[in-house]
Amino acid sequence: VEGAKNSPPTSCSLLAFVDDHICTGHPHLANCLTKKLSAQIEYKSPGWQEYGHTGYVCHILGIDIKIEYERIRGVPTSVRVAYDQREYGKMWTGRFCTMFNQMFRRRLRRRQLPAHAGSRMINGVEEGVYSSCCRTFVSAAAYAARHSLPEITEAINFLQTGTTAWKTTHDDGLNQLFGYWVYIIERPEPEST
Repeated sequence: VEGAKNSPPTSCSLLAFVDDHICTGHPHLANCLTKKLSAQIEYKSPGWQEYGHTGYVCHILGIDIKIEYERIRGVPTSVRVAYDQREYGKMWTGRFCTMFNQMFRRRLRRRQLPAHAGSRMINGVEEGVYSSCCRTFVSAAAYAARHSLPEITEAINFLQTGTTAWKTTHDDGLNQLFGYWVYIIERPEPEST
């Protein structure tokens, strides 16, 4: 989409996230682009919604999407799209911690690393206490890893290999993973620049 003739250069950007589209930039160009897209794609009502400020944009399947403009001397120079799953993480770590507290009558220990190296050195013999719910918690963590916590991916991959024959060593790995996730959530949020 091009701006009006004899006008300063203007632009807009389109972010496509699965079936959600976010258009940012010059209001006139964004309006032109959304009209062209609406002619091609049938959007559910209300379709395009206009936001005149930066910050919180939408909440989609446990992901908060925020748009932030980088400014130099008050002039927008770039756009950053930030994905946040803090509320999703609080929900799942809360469920896990509640279950952990009920089973062991103590608080889940916070960890600074997501993977439990010791559980990989020994093959577990006994069935783990989380064998009936391991898929639920590993899948919840995998969803977070996909969008906002890539550092837990390797630990999740290891735990996913044990879901059909869950052992006590896998329990240690799941405790470590959720202890790390709680640690990350409890840390103060970094300040935006």
